[in-house]
Amino acid sequence: TAPERFEDLNSSLSKGYGSLMEMLRSNCALVVENAALLLQMTVSHRPQVSALVRDAALSSATLLRHFYSGVFSPSEGQRFLSRYLVTLWMSGPAECAEKRLLRRMLPSGFMPYLQMPPLSNLELENLDEMERGGIEATNTFGRL
Repeated sequence: TAPERFEDLNSSLSKGYGSLMEMLRSNCALVVENAALLLQMTVSHRPQVSALVRDAALSSATLLRHFYSGVFSPSEGQRFLSRYLVTLWMSGPAECAEKRLLRRMLPSGFMPYLQMPPLSNLELENLDEMERGGIEATNTFGRL
């Protein structure tokens, strides 16, 4: 894409970020995935829009819905996409409204866990397998 075309596209998306936010409510996974990619591109290339997008996600409860889906969805793909969106919306400063909400939602002992160092490359590569195997590996079927 030519740089001027990219800027035109990004400018249009920046002005219409509300439409992208509405698309995130769709039941069609393809629509949600594409809207998420366009939203990410807009936020990363137009930092002034980032705060508006974060506020829209918070005020429309889209953040809460995707937080829930990111933890409890039976679909691995949905969990991945929702987690991606939540990280996009939680990228604000330390005392932004989104992070204050997160502190109220999660148990106090969980917050220090979020300050842990990033995962190693090997852990990142095996993250999906670790998640899939976690429940089966720890299930004792009532035995201690």
